[in-house]
Amino acid sequence: GGSEPRLAAPGSPAESAQTRPCYSHVARHTPEVRQMFSTIVIGLDGSETAKHACRDGVELAKELDASIHFVTAYSDSSTSESEVTEERTEAEQLLDRTADACGVADGVTNHALRGSPAATILKVAEEVDADLIVVGNRGMTGVRRVLGSVASAVTTQAPCNVMVVKTT
Repeated sequence: GGSEPRLAAPGSPAESAQTRPCYSHVARHTPEVRQMFSTIVIGLDGSETAKHACRDGVELAKELDASIHFVTAYSDSSTSESEVTEERTEAEQLLDRTADACGVADGVTNHALRGSPAATILKVAEEVDADLIVVGNRGMTGVRRVLGSVASAVTTQAPCNVMVVKTT
């Protein structure tokens, strides 16, 4: 018999437990540690990367009893008011769907802002005095456009701690 570790079947609950971080240990920390992360901002765009970041950010926020702020950006290059309104509506719907999917529809504040993703995440983080920003480790795609490496820009300019969720 070999001493190789046995891996769970892909997609099984055991496999999920092996590959996903567990934040339940956080609840055992002192109140001071829990207060360190009382406001969490999560950058979203509907991509698989953002879904991973959302899942982990929401799980952490629940363990810490932290307030959750979802942020997404929509194009700042639209010229007509109707295009801007349409893009804002799409962005707001994305946030609503994500909140529903994560089971936090009543416990999250949504922010759909016109501008670049990194700038909007950073702006909201400052406005709400965030303690933590959560983003995925791959470039994010905004509503209707490719936006580049948001995680890199956020980590270098953030006013608070940043958790970059490994999605690859």
